[in-house]
Amino acid sequence: IPPGRGTEVADGLARSLATLGASVESTADRLARFNSVQNTYLAVFGLLGWLGMLIATLGLAVVVWRNIAESRGELALLRAVGFGRGALLRLVLAEHLPPLGYGLAAGVIASIVAVYPTARLQEAALPVGSLAVQIGAIVASAVLCVLIAAGVALRGELLPALHEE
Repeated sequence: IPPGRGTEVADGLARSLATLGASVESTADRLARFNSVQNTYLAVFGLLGWLGMLIATLGLAVVVWRNIAESRGELALLRAVGFGRGALLRLVLAEHLPPLGYGLAAGVIASIVAVYPTARLQEAALPVGSLAVQIGAIVASAVLCVLIAAGVALRGELLPALHEE
């Protein structure tokens, strides 16, 4: 197509091929439509990822709460021999935060291994800022859930748990 005659040629082709059901559109318009569909899929999968993170974080809180509830007898014994509530909270956090950190590190490393080859082939810059915000939100919400679950499990009186033990 000679420069500056694209619309003229497109109109001529559209008229000539109209009886065959053909349509003519520019490459830029076609790519823009494709990108809008692709961006919609990416947004939906991003939303599903955040939903998965929320469900996993709540599951983590339930598991931590359940684990602490099952060890209330041991915690009551420690309380009876002189450990304060703050010391028990630190003990519970020292028990639950390292596995949380290992799991988060494994997830981050696995995601980097999965994304790096594609990003390198496409020579695309990774959105490091956005990824850092997402990872920070995951870490903060997971630690907050562990803190809340530990606080709720240790809130009540522990002496009845010692009598049951």
